[in-house]
Amino acid sequence: LLLAFPAIGVLYPVAVLLGRSLQSGAGANVGLANYAAYFKTPGLATSLYHTIGVGITVSAAVTLLAFLLAYCFTHARVWGGGVCRYLSLLPLYVPSIFFPIGMIYLFGRHALLGGFLGITNLYGWGGIVFGEIFFTLPPAVPLLVPALPAVHTPLSPSAPTLGPTPVPL
Repeated sequence: LLLAFPAIGVLYPVAVLLGRSLQSGAGANVGLANYAAYFKTPGLATSLYHTIGVGITVSAAVTLLAFLLAYCFTHARVWGGGVCRYLSLLPLYVPSIFFPIGMIYLFGRHALLGGFLGITNLYGWGGIVFGEIFFTLPPAVPLLVPALPAVHTPLSPSAPTLGPTPVPL
């Protein structure tokens, strides 16, 4: 009985959609012809490359920025670090619809910060990357903050014996 609800609520609609995807608009069975026509679309490969490029770029940028913020929150003595740590959690409590609205109000064509920062088009590749970073950075930081204190800190003073030069924060 416990598995009946997911089966009815998820599997049944998916099965109906897959069945309809094998039919033409008039309801005749066409087999995989709809899929063949879709995969012959010329822009499909381009959109796949763009999607992979955006994913890799956003993943790398968010990982780097989240690590730097989490490192500052846990290891560096930054003025106002505690307040910034709690302020970085605030976007997690905001409904997700406010992120795109905020992006348009702050960085759109006639927005508050768009012209100041040189962002003129939110709807191109750079705007999509910027928006994804803006949306995914707040949940990434609290994931890394608990992991960084587990780094063995006595290794930091012994690192100069290996020859690296110190990098100031």
